[in-house]
Amino acid sequence: MAKLAGISPVIVERAKENLKALETNKKDIVQDGLLHFTPKATTDPKYEKIKSLLQSYDVNSMTPLQALQFLAKIKDEL
Repeated sequence: MAKLAGISPVIVERAKENLKALETNKKDIVQDGLLHFTPKATTDPKYEKIKSLLQSYDVNSMTPLQALQFLAKIKDEL
């Protein structure tokens, strides 16, 4: 389901780790009813390239066609 929603595999894996830790009653993961997430660094070059693309474009000034072309470009990077 997460794959269909476009959620990054890194995030899905991290969620699985947290769920497994909760199911085995690790008290250090849960404190005062809050989960503490420590993001893992993503060093995959394709994600860094996509991040750079997203930061370089002004999506508020794009036409709908330009936005679709931009999404196609990002999809090609995956």
